[in-house]
Amino acid sequence: MEGKLMKFSLEWFTAQRSKNIPISGPLLQEKALQIAEELGISSGEFKASNGWLEKFRHRHMIGYRQISGESSSVSTTTAEE
Repeated sequence: MEGKLMKFSLEWFTAQRSKNIPISGPLLQEKALQIAEELGISSGEFKASNGWLEKFRHRHMIGYRQISGESSSVSTTTAEE
């Protein structure tokens, strides 16, 4: 199950980034929790902790960067959809 969680989290992240939607750490954690729930993973099994986030970022070579211009005005509501 954890492999699917990682796969779906990365797919969601990649899709948002391809639309130039900025994704914060907390937003990624929230989405991972939603995906875990959809996969039937209980909150006792998966917490989307800061440690999980750092490992996810490191494993997939994801860095934080400043997005400027028109794409920086995209609302986080758009990313949540």
